[in-house]
Amino acid sequence: MIKRILAKKKLWLGMTLLLSGWLVAGFLFLDNRTTEKSGASSELSITTQAVPESEIGLTAAPAEPEVETREVVGTIKRGETLGSLLGDYLSRQDICCLAEECEHTFPVRGLRAGRPYCLLFEDGSFRCFTYEIDADEQLLINYESEQFKVSKEKISYQVERAVVAGTIRSSLFLTVSELKELPELALRLANIFGWDIDFMCDLRQGDSFRVLIEKRYREGQFAGYGKLLAAEFVNRDE
Repeated sequence: MIKRILAKKKLWLGMTLLLSGWLVAGFLFLDNRTTEKSGASSELSITTQAVPESEIGLTAAPAEPEVETREVVGTIKRGETLGSLLGDYLSRQDICCLAEECEHTFPVRGLRAGRPYCLLFEDGSFRCFTYEIDADEQLLINYESEQFKVSKEKISYQVERAVVAGTIRSSLFLTVSELKELPELALRLANIFGWDIDFMCDLRQGDSFRVLIEKRYREGQFAGYGKLLAAEFVNRDE
């Protein structure tokens, strides 16, 4: 009798354990299915597609209007003044105010005949006046927001060193001219050696000279000489 009871208890315990195992396995299976579904949903990709501007009604920004510029380049004529140059574009009162503004920088009554100038206009209105005071400086007058801005600036040059050499055949000036150099170079040589050589009486055919000088260029064009760095003159009588 006792053996039967023990056998029944063992059978009941085995069935209980087996049933518990099935429940745990079923729970784990359902949990894996849920995880797989969740993982699959997280791996979904999102794609985008560009939409043409014509389909969404975008309009390009209007182009900025072009500014029409005009330059007037010339040289100051005898008797010409700032008033006569700008009288067609500025009022008499503005010209008087401008002359006062220039007084401490460069008095405009000092405009000299033969000196270069440039007028700049934008859409027909005066914007800038440039006047070359000398070979080294220029006067700038800008007109912005109904105000004048006056300044004096150095003229920018590209400087190159060059050796110029020649042999006298008749005169120093003719020899310099034959070398396609300016008469200024002959004058500078005469000033340097004038204390030692009388270029009117002592100059002989076959005399020679050689100089190292700076040549200045502006916008690709020769614009005169700079410093004379070294000079040599060989006179046959010396």
